[in-house]
Amino acid sequence: MEHRQANVDQPKSLGDSAVKATRIRQLHEPHVAPLTAYVEELRLEAGPGAEIPDFDPWDAGVNAEILFLLEAPGARAVASTFVSRNNPDETAKNMFLLHQDACIPRTRTLLWNVVPWYIGDGARIRAATPHDLERGLKPLPRLIQMLPKLRAVVFMGKNAQQAQPQVAALRPDLSLFACAHPSPKVINTRPGNRDAILAVLRDAAAFLEQAPGATLYESQPPRLALIARKPPTRDEQVAQHITQVLRSLVSVQKREQAKETTFLSFSQEIDELKRALVLLGADV
Repeated sequence: MEHRQANVDQPKSLGDSAVKATRIRQLHEPHVAPLTAYVEELRLEAGPGAEIPDFDPWDAGVNAEILFLLEAPGARAVASTFVSRNNPDETAKNMFLLHQDACIPRTRTLLWNVVPWYIGDGARIRAATPHDLERGLKPLPRLIQMLPKLRAVVFMGKNAQQAQPQVAALRPDLSLFACAHPSPKVINTRPGNRDAILAVLRDAAAFLEQAPGATLYESQPPRLALIARKPPTRDEQVAQHITQVLRSLVSVQKREQAKETTFLSFSQEIDELKRALVLLGADV
């Protein structure tokens, strides 16, 4: 078995034929073998000519805790034969660096596309049509069911977000996040676009650090990364997190007070958080 440390993990490394060959030999390692078989099934179902890249063995495979869904594989993914942040293209490089900046270990993640096959003409990829999305979403439940440790899904781009209702219905226990697609066209348009995506990924990273099953934070609708929004200052970010915790504590205390038996009290903690918000200049 090849060790993952055999190659340096860096952007665009799959442009090297030796790196690609090593990655191909890892496709049947235990953590990714079921997903490799899943891709083979998709190829048979899609018929001759369907170009469906494999999952990257350097990611978490069936042990993934968070799934990142994009739109469709590009020409470089077809050439490398992998859906990977190491592909030799700018979108993959953006994914690599965004995950790095958000401090999300790739060994907890899985990358995939809502349309698993290539929909370009060899020179450039086209936008997914409603028909593409309808076909592409059909096998997605099978993938979700193969990920027993899955805790969250990040939908990257408007077309990927079409899968959101299906995933929510299939696994209402999952936390869902949504942001823009990390393509150069999006990220290079305005400096704030990258910051908006990164903010969502950092939220996802913070969620991963919570203990599985934690209930302190009440469920929220998927957070959308607004294109070109002004990045919040550090104090604003701190105030936002304190406010979220404060609301959760108040909600929990109200539920406890409604019980006839002795209830938990967070009065002291609530007062401390309110004082912190006042010091930060936030409305209480």
